Amino acid sequence: MDEKDGQKDRVSRTGQSAHRSRTTRHNRERANDARLAWSALDAVQVSVYGVTPEGSFFYVNDSACASLGYTRDELLRMTLADVDPDCPASARQAHWDRLKKHRTLNFESRHRRKDGTTFPVEIADSYVQCEGRELEFALARDLTMQERAQQALKNSEEKYRSLFEQSREAIALVDPTGRTLEVNQAWLDLSGYSRDELSGFNAAEGWANPEERKDFLRRVAATGYVEDEVRFKKKDGTVMDCDLSVVEWKDEHGNTVAYQTLVLDITERKNAEEKLRSGEERYRELFEHSRDAITLVAPDGRILDVNPAWLNLHGYSRDELPGLNAVDIYANPEDREDFLRRIAGAGFVEGEVRLKKKDGTVMDCHMVLVARKDDEGNVVAYQGLVRDITEQKRAQQALKDREEKFRSLFEQSMDAILISTPDGSSMDANHAWLDLFGYSRDELPGLNEVDMYANPQDRDDFVRRIAPTGVLIDNEVRLKKKDGTVMDCQRSVVARKDEQGNIVAYQGVIHDITEQKRAQEELRSSEERYRLVADNTMDVIWSMGLDLVFTYVNPAIYQILGYAPEQWVGSSLADYCSGEHLQQMKDIIGHEIANPHAHTGVLFETVMRHKNGDSLPVEIHGKVVVDGNGRPVGLQGTTIDIAERRLTEEALRQSEERYRVMFENSGTAMVIVEEDTTISLVNHQFETLSGYSRQEIEGKKRWTEFIVAGDVERMRRHHRARRAGEPAPEEYVFRLVDRHGNARDMYINVGLIPGTVRSIASLRDITEERKAQDRLQESFIDLVEVMTRSMESLDPYTSGHQRRVARLADLVGRELGMDDDRLQGLYIGALL
Repeated sequence: MDEKDGQKDRVSRTGQSAHRSRTTRHNRERANDARLAWSALDAVQVSVYGVTPEGSFFYVNDSACASLGYTRDELLRMTLADVDPDCPASARQAHWDRLKKHRTLNFESRHRRKDGTTFPVEIADSYVQCEGRELEFALARDLTMQERAQQALKNSEEKYRSLFEQSREAIALVDPTGRTLEVNQAWLDLSGYSRDELSGFNAAEGWANPEERKDFLRRVAATGYVEDEVRFKKKDGTVMDCDLSVVEWKDEHGNTVAYQTLVLDITERKNAEEKLRSGEERYRELFEHSRDAITLVAPDGRILDVNPAWLNLHGYSRDELPGLNAVDIYANPEDREDFLRRIAGAGFVEGEVRLKKKDGTVMDCHMVLVARKDDEGNVVAYQGLVRDITEQKRAQQALKDREEKFRSLFEQSMDAILISTPDGSSMDANHAWLDLFGYSRDELPGLNEVDMYANPQDRDDFVRRIAPTGVLIDNEVRLKKKDGTVMDCQRSVVARKDEQGNIVAYQGVIHDITEQKRAQEELRSSEERYRLVADNTMDVIWSMGLDLVFTYVNPAIYQILGYAPEQWVGSSLADYCSGEHLQQMKDIIGHEIANPHAHTGVLFETVMRHKNGDSLPVEIHGKVVVDGNGRPVGLQGTTIDIAERRLTEEALRQSEERYRVMFENSGTAMVIVEEDTTISLVNHQFETLSGYSRQEIEGKKRWTEFIVAGDVERMRRHHRARRAGEPAPEEYVFRLVDRHGNARDMYINVGLIPGTVRSIASLRDITEERKAQDRLQESFIDLVEVMTRSMESLDPYTSGHQRRVARLADLVGRELGMDDDRLQGLYIGALL
């Protein structure tokens, strides 16, 4: 190869190397781009699925995994048919062919979660070709919240309609072309039109100057909400000065679909302002007494005069005015410059502006500004009228919030609420109604209100009674549950009407008063019996108001405290007890009143004063009396003399003290066992014996926990027999296990405490005695063995015979079920 050929070869190799480098770099960049693309898809908030022509997933993003409840690995082993019940495998090829033909498809379907539940989705499906492969990419958006929102909007429509119609302010809904969609009665009254004339009415016809409407709509388009003064015409041509508020309604794509307008006739106010300018004296009177804030400002911003309403609105005193400039009250000083530019041409300007109070609070205000000029036309002052509209702007948001709250209150109300049509068809009911009548929500469409009446004629009576006024309050009626149970009910119903005054629905609140009526009847029937019992019982029965003044006391008061009943009625609790005990009772009463769920009553002991001056211990059982609404209205209860009981209790206490001393100082371990085998009391000797402290045993452990397993059932039989009055040994031997697992032989003496089902037992440790007996017995057996061997040595013909007989006797004894003691005796006898 010559030099020229070698150079070509080197150039060729260099070019190939550079090409490979560029290719590698290009592939690396493509790989990075791909990773970025997959990362971007993983981060989006909609579910993304990559699907092969056969319907298998080759890619899913995080949102898809989260919405379906599967892991990524699980989904990549699945097919589209596994998660879309509306797209089975049999329909896959047809769907793929349609997608290839149209390239993109948009449709709604359902997806199935891992737990089996389904939810609606909106799918944007695309056909793509990538590196020679045909693939499908689908974006799925969960429509659950959208459907719920649509349902909520539908449910709130009736509530909005009621508020819309009952508003005293003129409200209209107008589409972008000016066609009037809806108005309330106040708007009809203001404009002079009837509802039938609206079909041919355009909003522009109501403006005195239609050009102002165009300007107004431009401002609304910029901000979404505008409030300003305009001039409107009535049907008869009368021109009105009006305060107009307009809110722009948009769809989800941001397109304007309607304008909601609220109109207030301010003609009279405008006329008043004109009169104010025409007469100085009348101006001053109106100036001082106007509820609107009025100010007079020099061209340089100095505040020349203000009325009391202005001072109240801004929080300044009149003494602070000399040092105040108008620019200081603007939240944005540039707004003032804008007002001055606008007024320079027209001499009058009106609009919204944000002003500040002295404390810095910012207000949304409506301001009217007029330039006052001298004879040469020079501006000498600006006269402004300011109205705080902060609350007005909040009102529209509050209206929306109230509608949402209405639905929440409807569903969460503890009162049963039903909305039904005039023919009785059920339209809607809350959870409380469903619970009361026993129906499910799925049964509502097929339910008729007539079916709920115990007497169907009551339905006709209801329709007649509500027709004149549209309202029926606290009407009692007997209604039926789904299972046929008849209830006494109290209901309040309002009739909903359309624009023509026709009833379109009934909305009712129903209370089950069955128990209340039963209680009232029982109260009436038992009142005489109660009075008879109260007058003849030995317990004092009393009632008093919340002021602690007695309203009733039975004759037993004389036997206990020495007073006649008429002496107590009208007197105060404070007259019969010391300050200390009075405060005790006030504290108890206060606690009971403050805890309405604790009105079941309270039992306590205190001391009251006998008529003779002696102090008498008494037990009082009292409770708070409430009215039908659960409000406390009084107190009632009983009082008994416990002087004798106190003496008995003291004697019992002393007796128990003596008993405890004997129990504690006994020389043997002692326990008291309850009927359920719980150990309720032990002495010090039992603590030492068991290795447990008193605190670990009493009320916490059962006696069976201290017994060797083989002895438990035998002792349980004794325990049950003793309480059943059947024969049971009072003394026997058992084995006890201490804290460390050591077994001890115990001798027990046990019996029932008279008049109770509790046992008292004394225990003596006989472990050492038993060991001594065992050693003695073993020595005796050894002696017998020695004697046996000696005898066998004397007679070699009988060698081993005695032991074989003894072992045979032992086997026979075991087959017969003899205990260990009898087996030992039999063995020794055989040897001998």
